[in-house]
Amino acid sequence: MIKKKVVPSLRFKGFDDEWVGNKLQSLGEFTKGRHYSKNDLCAVGTPIILYGRLYTRYETIISKIDTFVMEKHDSLYSRGGEVLVPSSGETPEDIARASTVLMQGVLLGGDLNVMYPNKLLNSIFLALSISHGVLQKELSNKAQGKSVVHVRNADLQELNLFYPLYTEQTQIGEFFKNIDQLINVNQKKYDKLLNIKKALLEKMFPQQGETVPKLRFDGFSDAWETYKAKETCFISTGKSNTQDKVANGKYLFFVRSPVIERSNQYLYEEEAVLTVGDGVGTGKVFHYVNGKYDLHQRVYRMYNFFENIYGKFFYYNFSTQFYKRVMSMTAKTSVDSVRLNMIAEMEMLFPKDKTEQQRTSLIMDYYNNLLDLQQQKLNKLKNIKQACLEKMFV
Repeated sequence: MIKKKVVPSLRFKGFDDEWVGNKLQSLGEFTKGRHYSKNDLCAVGTPIILYGRLYTRYETIISKIDTFVMEKHDSLYSRGGEVLVPSSGETPEDIARASTVLMQGVLLGGDLNVMYPNKLLNSIFLALSISHGVLQKELSNKAQGKSVVHVRNADLQELNLFYPLYTEQTQIGEFFKNIDQLINVNQKKYDKLLNIKKALLEKMFPQQGETVPKLRFDGFSDAWETYKAKETCFISTGKSNTQDKVANGKYLFFVRSPVIERSNQYLYEEEAVLTVGDGVGTGKVFHYVNGKYDLHQRVYRMYNFFENIYGKFFYYNFSTQFYKRVMSMTAKTSVDSVRLNMIAEMEMLFPKDKTEQQRTSLIMDYYNNLLDLQQQKLNKLKNIKQACLEKMFV
């Protein structure tokens, strides 16, 4: 037993005992998963957990399994309450995480370290402890390898775990279980809204080779007309450089990455649609702005939209098509690079009636606002979880 007095900074009411410390080797039994890899997967069979799931679809509690195999002799089945840690991965962070499976009869595949905690430990608490904070860093440091890193049961056994009485562990585990359920519910709501938006984008804009969308407002039936981007607005690049950004600037500063920086100067005060000329965001980063802002010299802006073009509609229209089209034409140097003439010559379809453009944009705005609100809820829950993880463990 480790003789060290520790308590977390945040606890549930009624718990004030000191946490005790032990190496994991004295707190349970260890074994390895067996036989199976992703090559054994099939459409139907016995449910199985493979090591890759623990870092591609990480969950503290594995409750639903959608991978199956045909059983082999001498396989390892879950008893319920095991803690699983992948024994190989691409980075130390990939494998310095643990999940618990509460169900019985699930096959445990190869490259899994399996721990059966004794009666002193709650498996959810243990999985959380290994995956966050001090133990996570300690396990990451033990990972060995270059292109593929490995963690052995012997590495797990040497981890120093501090833990409270079982009743407190259980309450901590249930608390994070409930937070994860809230996060999952809200993630599903976000994904549903995103799928609705994607479906609307496909149906409210003509597809390749078509001149009318599948879904329209009543009263509009004319075919959409083709314009080159340069026939709908002015196009230019920004003038500033990366060193012009400041940490707490007053104005938005759009640079060559998905991250929006800040600046104390603004060079533009107008409605515009923006995209990146090169760098990590090439062809993918789209912003609609209306106000005071600054631009990096490799960020393109489309502005001063002509009389028959509604700016917000241009944004939605442009963003649905630009990436697929421009990436096939990018100048292939050391990185993909977009030239101004590629944007200028890009053809797009627009409704004749500007009112249809406006109504279509309102629908897109509505779902974007819903997505923003849902994302804020998700972020708040994730921040609460992270703050609690930092304060409720030692």
